[in-house]
Amino acid sequence: MDKRKSLTIAGAMSGTSLDAIDWATIRIPADFPDSFIDILSTSSWPIPGELKERLRSLALGQPASASVFLHTEEALTDAYLESLQVHLSKSGIKPEFLACHGQTIYHDPAPVNADHPYRGTWQILNGQRLALESGIPVIWQFRQADMAAGGQGAPLVPAVDRLLFSRFKPCAVLNIGGIANLTFLRRDGSVTGFDCGPGNMVMDYLARKFMDRPYDAGGDIASIGKVHHGPLDMALAHPFFSSPPPKSTGRELFSDDWIEEWMDHFPMKTLPADYLATAAELTARSIADSVRLFAPEEPTCLFVSGGGSRNPFLMRRLIRLLPNNLYPDPTDSAGVPADWKEAIAFAILGWMRINSMPANQPEVTGASRPVLLGVVTN
Repeated sequence: MDKRKSLTIAGAMSGTSLDAIDWATIRIPADFPDSFIDILSTSSWPIPGELKERLRSLALGQPASASVFLHTEEALTDAYLESLQVHLSKSGIKPEFLACHGQTIYHDPAPVNADHPYRGTWQILNGQRLALESGIPVIWQFRQADMAAGGQGAPLVPAVDRLLFSRFKPCAVLNIGGIANLTFLRRDGSVTGFDCGPGNMVMDYLARKFMDRPYDAGGDIASIGKVHHGPLDMALAHPFFSSPPPKSTGRELFSDDWIEEWMDHFPMKTLPADYLATAAELTARSIADSVRLFAPEEPTCLFVSGGGSRNPFLMRRLIRLLPNNLYPDPTDSAGVPADWKEAIAFAILGWMRINSMPANQPEVTGASRPVLLGVVTN
């Protein structure tokens, strides 16, 4: 293999929560992880309200014409271009590549059988136009190659976690975005990772429904509610939670309709705070249960990132429920800012693609073999 290159790459991520496009420009040395990354600049661009609702509608499977899909993709690309311009103006640093996830509107990793002949994943973004109009090559469409090799196309971040956190093994790395996911790094250097279930997704839906807010800031409303254990146990009985890895999920499984049906099992006149407290407990319990059930060996530390890591109430519940006195430390303590970890991760995945390094983890996704992830558009 050719000698690895040191590269400056801007990674971008707009996750399941649909709150913003996050950018992180980092310098990745040729000998990473022996030498660590240098974070040069970060920025966040709120997704405009109308575009956010169109993306949410498509992700929920609402009927739409081909023109709606196309126009939404172009509007999202406009948002990427505008947010990139602001990001580059802020830092004055032009990266050599952009590594962009795009926005997932459909993810179906279920095995192929006679009743289910096709599987796939769809992240919308016009990478060709982004490259042309920005004048910077774009690495995108990261998930498709893993699925073509029989994998679930997710989660992809465990390959990055192995590079960023291997010096702390055996450890666990948790990201709480719309969906929560875990990575376990063993003493022998091997990696396991999977989606745990809803992260902020259910809580955010309830905040929008009852308070007309994008989220329950700090878990303040949830903290004054009480948990309804009947509906909680009913949710945790969903087969996804007890299914062993590899596994991944999204709005296709835990949709707004699923949340509404779940709410029907609460007592009449349940207070909004009680719904939110129960949703927070669902997230905390599903994470703690995942550690208890699926950790390949006992981790000595747990790093946490994503929006959920900034929710003190959720963190208190997680501390109470985690086994073996595990304490969730922000990834900041390991040199990786928790608010930017996902954007940093895709910049590193882009670095791996340019350096011809397979970035999927077959033991994580279930793929038949390691493959290069991402399409490069100049």
